[in-house]
Amino acid sequence: MRPLEEESKVSVPKNGTWSRAEIFDIHSRFRNPIGRAAIRLLAEAAGEPVTYGQLAQAAGIETDALRPQLGWFSKYSKQVKGLRDTKAWPLFVTDNPKLPKGARYAYRMPTQIAAWWLEAEQQDPTF
Repeated sequence: MRPLEEESKVSVPKNGTWSRAEIFDIHSRFRNPIGRAAIRLLAEAAGEPVTYGQLAQAAGIETDALRPQLGWFSKYSKQVKGLRDTKAWPLFVTDNPKLPKGARYAYRMPTQIAAWWLEAEQQDPTF
């Protein structure tokens, strides 16, 4: 029998519920080290806001180059959830259009999901 933590699900505002197995599944699909560096920053921030610009900086890319990485992350998230048109991320985004481009969007990964993501990283030493 698996520990209760593995069976639990975490609710993400406007993005459904996520389990440990689903986070490990996304992690195994999302192999690009640039994209993983951005998502790792979210996991390390564990519930704290991280701006679009900070994600790009963590990945070592310009902000314009971050969009495709988040697009792939979105694609794999949908695959794991079995969705087609509905967005589902194991994180959530807030938007403040009054802020400049790199700071307009703030991303947050719930604490438990962040712990699962970092656990998946520890178990996959290829990156």
